[in-house]
Amino acid sequence: MKRLFALTGFVYISVQTAAFYISPLLALVVAVAGALAGIVFFFLIKDKYKKKTICVACITAVIAGLVFYCYLELYYIPAQTTYDEKEVSINAQLSEEPHKSYNTYYYELTAKTVNENNENFKVLLKSATQLEIEPFDYITCSVTLEKCDNNRYIAQGFLYTAYTSYDFDYDTEKPDSLPLYSLAINVRNKMKNALDILMPERLASFSKAIALGDRFSLDSSTRADFTKTGISYIIVVSGMHLVIVSSFVIALLRRISKNRYVTYLGAILIIICFMAITGFSSSVMRAGIMLIIYLIGKMIFHQADSLNSLGFATLCLCVPNPFASGDIGLLLSVSATLGIILLYNKINSFALKRIKSQKLKRLLNYPIKTFSLTLSAFMFTVPISLLAFGTFSPIVFIASLIITPFVSVLVICILLCSIFYYIGILSVLAYPFALVDCVISSFIIFVVNVLADFKFSTIYVSHISAVIFLSASAILIAIALLFRDYKHKLKYSFIMIALIVFTGYAVSFLPKPDKLEIMNTSNGTTVLLDTYKGLAVLSCGGQSAKTTDVINEIAQRNSEINFLSVPDNNRRSSAYASSILEEFDCLSVLLYDTDRTKEETYRRAKECNEVWSLFENQSAQVKLWEEVTVNAYNVEGNTFEYISSDDYTILIIPYGADCTDIPEDCLSADIIISCGCPENYNMLKCDTFVYTGDEEDLNEYTRCFAQFSNKIATTVNDNVIITLKE
Repeated sequence: MKRLFALTGFVYISVQTAAFYISPLLALVVAVAGALAGIVFFFLIKDKYKKKTICVACITAVIAGLVFYCYLELYYIPAQTTYDEKEVSINAQLSEEPHKSYNTYYYELTAKTVNENNENFKVLLKSATQLEIEPFDYITCSVTLEKCDNNRYIAQGFLYTAYTSYDFDYDTEKPDSLPLYSLAINVRNKMKNALDILMPERLASFSKAIALGDRFSLDSSTRADFTKTGISYIIVVSGMHLVIVSSFVIALLRRISKNRYVTYLGAILIIICFMAITGFSSSVMRAGIMLIIYLIGKMIFHQADSLNSLGFATLCLCVPNPFASGDIGLLLSVSATLGIILLYNKINSFALKRIKSQKLKRLLNYPIKTFSLTLSAFMFTVPISLLAFGTFSPIVFIASLIITPFVSVLVICILLCSIFYYIGILSVLAYPFALVDCVISSFIIFVVNVLADFKFSTIYVSHISAVIFLSASAILIAIALLFRDYKHKLKYSFIMIALIVFTGYAVSFLPKPDKLEIMNTSNGTTVLLDTYKGLAVLSCGGQSAKTTDVINEIAQRNSEINFLSVPDNNRRSSAYASSILEEFDCLSVLLYDTDRTKEETYRRAKECNEVWSLFENQSAQVKLWEEVTVNAYNVEGNTFEYISSDDYTILIIPYGADCTDIPEDCLSADIIISCGCPENYNMLKCDTFVYTGDEEDLNEYTRCFAQFSNKIATTVNDNVIITLKE
């Protein structure tokens, strides 16, 4: 069998990805089905090659399914339920550098003891304030552990998350000895420090992201622009960066020594060091393993098979961690590489053959190569992007064509200037490299900003639309492959797929009904009023872990927010205010203005076009659109919001409120929303009540809600969407 690792690697990750995202029971179903299919095909198929291939695939599917299911049932679930929602005393070690995202600091901890019991699992500690702790320090504190519900962190092996309060009490202790990885962190920090000294803040942040993997150093607006244009792979260290570094090192070593062992072993050593400095992310590990296999092959005069290398790298990542396939970054990285391996040469050759003039062919050689590379990766990553994010960027081809030629020079300049800065007399060389870095970085950021502002830089697709589109495309391609002249029939399939895309895009411009979406933000109220005239965010509260979900949900609707309400200082109503103001253009803001308003929120709100201030124990009225009015009433720091139009009325009640504080003409509404059960709730009356609080309180409150509402909905498990006006 020529490509054993390719076959086993792709089957293995496919089975575990399906089990992770669809249902864990699917792993068991696949294992049983694979065993039965393997037995049947073993006796039915006469061709030895086909028999081996199918049987190996079936055995791999059985192993992948059983490993996933056993890991989940025998280890993960028992381990995750032991301390769930319990306050514990924990001693843990910080295993990686902390990072900041959306005004929250993230600390990756490995537990050593929990309530004096020896343990060894990963905890993600989230804090609104920066803690005085360094990598590999031990921290002792009391926290309430909660099941980790973020797929990205679950894929990295985290069992629990924990949150700190503003008066968080903790002790730290230095370790007796440091692991070897600490050297990589120290080198990374020195390189970051050099970039901070040599370059302006924004360009230094971009340089740290593109060459050192520190994408969290980028401001969120720049990060969002790269995502909108489809070239966020540039600011995520992956195969492209490793190829750039290894190619530079190999060219340098060949000038020093003609010995191929020195050249390739030196390159392998640099690749391992670079992987460590950039944090051993899944995309770096996948690319690093592939590249090391390739260089070993070159060293012993054999050409490594790309598909086998990719399959082997996939197994190296997925076998030790059955949940690794839940990392969307890994899936995108593997699928992009697979697309390049399978399609790049074919697309490139097809395009070049159509050019008869040799001069024109030489002139267009690089643009065609860039386009072919981007298209081959794009075709294999679009399905994952649609299913995971509901987006894709058609402008990625333009962005890649303009930016990619400069990336190789930029990465090398960043690394050289940050290294030379610390080498005595050679430190003077850091400045010209830093200058080149500044020029190229400024150019790339400028281009990305311009392209991201195009109306169609990103196309958003609902989850169900993505599933329908991908299913229809798969069916059309499968039908074409049934014919003998399938290559001819595939043309018609692709034409029909293009018509489906065009029709769906045209339908998106049709008028949509007014909708109210109340988001699942874990004990907080976030309300989106989406109308044909624009988008209003009427409350923005919940747990910090849901910040990314809220940002993504808003991004799918509009590039700007017509109205944002920051009704009070309670996290159940205003936790995401700063992040929303940072990520989106808000035309107008209703701001609860007191000395306790977060400085960052206050500053960003004041930068908006129009600001209405709401003070304690006062009221404010805002005309959203011609037929929609928001009335806000603040009583002792709690703000009630009453939204009225010709077709509907909505009342948003803050946590711990008393209905006697609500104006009498606002007590009745079509829809009432609250994350608790207000006092004197018997004064209320509505058609639909939406509860946005904790699940454990729901059973206790349901009887109360039924006394004033005909219909009760809850965001405990999912968002609640209500059509207001057809």
